[in-house]
Amino acid sequence: RQYKAVVTNSLHMQAELTRHGLNSTCVYLPVASGFPLAQAQASTETRLLFLGRMDFHKGGQVFIEALREVCTSLKKPVRVTFAGDGPERERWQRQAAQLQIETENLKIEFVGWQDEKERDSLLSNCDLLVVPSLWPEPFGLVGPEAGLRGVAVAAFATGGIREWLKDGVNGYLAPGDRPTATGLAQAIINCLHDPLIHERLKHGATEMASRFNMENHLTALLKVFKAAVSSSS
Repeated sequence: RQYKAVVTNSLHMQAELTRHGLNSTCVYLPVASGFPLAQAQASTETRLLFLGRMDFHKGGQVFIEALREVCTSLKKPVRVTFAGDGPERERWQRQAAQLQIETENLKIEFVGWQDEKERDSLLSNCDLLVVPSLWPEPFGLVGPEAGLRGVAVAAFATGGIREWLKDGVNGYLAPGDRPTATGLAQAIINCLHDPLIHERLKHGATEMASRFNMENHLTALLKVFKAAVSSSS
């Protein structure tokens, strides 16, 4: 309370601070790639990607459960890549191995933590990023990072995710007030069942991500600095 300004990176977090009696300003972080955007490789498979820490609240177990319904609906080979690590990795791997035995045309791989260039390649060569977080993400920067590469997103409607993921624009949301595998499966299917819709979502993803640029970030941040200086004089 002694600070001249408090900055958050999402309206969701701004609302949380307001709920606790603290004034703050939302300044979205900029999204950029450290490497030239990789050239996507053509594939006959539908490629889904999870990218992040593997713990319960990140929802990987729900994502794996949803894949049975996704494969049944899409009726084509599906390859899922889990990139990252964490305390739930072994449990998710066992769950994924069993599901692959029971489900045709499904391949699930766990590749561990990736460096920036490897992450860029994974994002550039997937058809859909899935963000199954069960907890209210403060923002979920990985979504706009994927959008920068023309990748649509399916996610639960929790926390700051709703600020950059809009149904039918750059992906689809699953209900977040009671997240379920069925709800997530439907959001994934909505993104991929029609090639024309998927193509539109990819363009929408790029457009949405472009709003989170360095110019907009610095403009908003400078306003905060000016206001803080003015209040001190």
